[in-house]
Amino acid sequence: MIVRQLSGGAKLAVLTFDSTHFGAELLGLSDPGDLSRVVVGGIENTPTWENEMARPPVRTDLSILQEDVCSCVERLREKHPEIQALLLECTMFPRIAQSLRQSTRLPVYDVTTLSRMLMESIAA
Repeated sequence: MIVRQLSGGAKLAVLTFDSTHFGAELLGLSDPGDLSRVVVGGIENTPTWENEMARPPVRTDLSILQEDVCSCVERLREKHPEIQALLLECTMFPRIAQSLRQSTRLPVYDVTTLSRMLMESIAA
């Protein structure tokens, strides 16, 4: 749905916790043209990733999470300046969605966005 809302050759960046475990089949896209408009990046091997992979997990400060995700976005945008929207795949990321919207000036989608859309569409 998000890819089809983007104009022309604009791309969607999917931000994951670990992009090495994120395959194209998870996108649910069969059209090669749509698939070519999606780029995937992850925060693997960052302080946030290392903290979450530790047993027991180590609490990560919000500023560290934000820095790790923002660095990923910057790398993706350098490589793909056509990125016009962000999709946060990891359920840990919605906490920084608003700051991403402000810093990137891009629409940011996540599970809370989807939940709000669903709740607002229900007739009371």
